[in-house]
Amino acid sequence: QASMEYIIISDLTMPNVITPNGDGKNDALVFPSLEFYPDNHLVIYNRWGKKIYEKEGYDNSWVPDVNAGTYFFILDVPLLEKVYKGSITIIK
Repeated sequence: QASMEYIIISDLTMPNVITPNGDGKNDALVFPSLEFYPDNHLVIYNRWGKKIYEKEGYDNSWVPDVNAGTYFFILDVPLLEKVYKGSITIIK
């Protein structure tokens, strides 16, 4: 009988810069290890507080089609009982 192994990640790393320029490197907003927590909710706002993106079950796939600048995110990860808040700078 096979044994089961579990990996427990106690915290997520928050990115702070992405460069969506189509070169295949750092184009999408990626939260490392978020794939282990598919029950999550991401909202991104511009600097004026307008919601520009929202996704239930965010899967690290958002490639921003917005102007360069600073944006703000709220990432709710219920399994970790944490709500992450931060900013992301988009450089084009």
